[in-house]
Amino acid sequence: MLLSVHIDAVLPGTNRLVPTDLVQLENVQRQLNAVDLTPHPGLLYGFHPEDDRRPQPIKQAMSSVYEEKIEALTALIKANEADAYLVAAYQAKIAKEAGGREVRHDPGFQKDLRGFTRDILLKLDDDLRQKEFTLALRSPLDAGRPLLGGQSGSFEVSGISKAMERLAADRCIP
Repeated sequence: MLLSVHIDAVLPGTNRLVPTDLVQLENVQRQLNAVDLTPHPGLLYGFHPEDDRRPQPIKQAMSSVYEEKIEALTALIKANEADAYLVAAYQAKIAKEAGGREVRHDPGFQKDLRGFTRDILLKLDDDLRQKEFTLALRSPLDAGRPLLGGQSGSFEVSGISKAMERLAADRCIP
């Protein structure tokens, strides 16, 4: 969002990336927050305790992803040991990856993670059902129109809601 605010500030024109209408701005911010708060790495790297439906190649790759990242970061520390700030950043990242490594097979954590994600998805689904959204995407054919916001309104949401119902029925979301 900050990049969009900056672009609006430096580029002339009436097509703004960030909506000026306060309701639309609140909707965009809520939707972006949902994306930011969704624990994508935990969902991708973590192993569902009962029914891991990820394709086998993904499961295999994720079985050692934390170790590989820590190994690469450790090598970067050695290669940049003269830069104390960079070393500190790499060490912080290693601590974060080590934390993820500790919970990737933890059944309680993985169930909570999926429940948290389900709540986010259900709220977004509810926004669509209530038509409380601001379009944050555009087609390449919509050249010259705002990328973020400015487009409040409705479109057919039954397909999205049906997809949510299928995900719930297939236990992709708890």
